[in-house]
Amino acid sequence: MKDEEIMDLGDKVRDKITGFTGIATAVTLYLHKCPLVEVTAKELSDGDGKLIVLWFDEPQLEIVNRKEYKSIYDDDDFEPKEEVVKN
Repeated sequence: MKDEEIMDLGDKVRDKITGFTGIATAVTLYLHKCPLVEVTAKELSDGDGKLIVLWFDEPQLEIVNRKEYKSIYDDDDFEPKEEVVKN
């Protein structure tokens, strides 16, 4: 990603190498490595009905659409909202 762009969970992102596109759903931080981002496909895989979830190095991703999905939790108190909100 560009230095001025900071990815948020819920953003639609694309892997620059493979073209895989999905929603950023989790971030993992390690002591000596760049952040890893879990990207979840919006559709089930063909044939077997399984959800595709892949991990990518954060610098390898580009933002396609900001806040494609919002968290089900309120920002301050982590109390669940009634439903997931799609923009």
